[in-house]
Amino acid sequence: MQAFDLTTLHADDEGKSSLAALLQDGAKLLADNSVEAIDLLEFFETELRLVRAKIRVEGEGECLLWASDQFATTLEMVTARFEHRKETGSTFTGLSTGFPDLDDRLNGLHGGRFYALAGGPGVGKTTTALAIARSAAKTAPVVYLTYENPPANLVLKCLCAVGDVSTLDTERGFISPDKLLPATEQWAEAGSRLAFLNGTSGLTISRLESYAREAMERHESEQCLVIVDYLQLAAKSSRQLEGDSRQRVETMSGQLLEMAKALNSPVIGICSQKRKQGSSAGYSNHNELDSLKESGDLEYSSDVVLILANQADGNGKLFLGDTRPLSLHIVKNRHGDTGQINLTFFPMTGRVIQSSQLDHCHKPEPF
Repeated sequence: MQAFDLTTLHADDEGKSSLAALLQDGAKLLADNSVEAIDLLEFFETELRLVRAKIRVEGEGECLLWASDQFATTLEMVTARFEHRKETGSTFTGLSTGFPDLDDRLNGLHGGRFYALAGGPGVGKTTTALAIARSAAKTAPVVYLTYENPPANLVLKCLCAVGDVSTLDTERGFISPDKLLPATEQWAEAGSRLAFLNGTSGLTISRLESYAREAMERHESEQCLVIVDYLQLAAKSSRQLEGDSRQRVETMSGQLLEMAKALNSPVIGICSQKRKQGSSAGYSNHNELDSLKESGDLEYSSDVVLILANQADGNGKLFLGDTRPLSLHIVKNRHGDTGQINLTFFPMTGRVIQSSQLDHCHKPEPF
């Protein structure tokens, strides 16, 4: 391949000029023996993401878009949705969460949107997120970034949920591998589209975006669901972010929203929830936006905010048995209605289903 002089690129193409400047800076860093390879990789990932965002903004945003010029594009979008409903019978166009009532309220999970899923410790956030991941993986790749649970444990949780097998008995050695083999066969196709990623202090949002693009290329998909479990821990551990915990979360939530737009894919950030003041029971019925820790920017950067809570009886006592009723509160929905979805959590097997589907709860998950 013939070499070219980077200095000959003119400023009338800002995109190429920005790339030229990046390559020149990168060449200097390559020549510096004191720069580690991992630091050089992080430099390119971060700067390329900024250049890509700049080119996207210059190409799409900074011009007047006359309404009449958009008629054709708008009608194409309407036609695609109309044909989708005719072919599939589904009234929503996003990725399915696996919870019909939630899909109806959100119209599925849509590209370019950031969804915050919050709740108190032990309420079932990860279990619910895994249920959504398994559902979305039926039709699109999913990248699940985990900072708390090893990927092997999450795969085990998924297999137990699919096969309706006790996770506790499995961990204690009471379950033969033969009992999980049907689940591996049943979940093989969707499981091939769900990838887990260990969270580290050196992982950047740029690199996470690269992994998502890799998943999209592998499965020839136009979208990829990305789940971050969980947001506060990811922000706290990041070497790239500065400031206090609140500032870090605000920065990261903004970066995740930008990534969602760049990928045209939905992104879910699992969030911790602060205890209701004066409540020893914890988090029941504390379903306002201000219950999110470091919620200042989450309220604005999130397109949808979901809060998961244990349900209580008439005396305010939480249900904590083998079958636990949960409430999933849609407290913010920029593109539709808010409201409440009733779910049922089975802690033994790690399944979460919509309560209206309880008649089918004894059956394995459909795939």
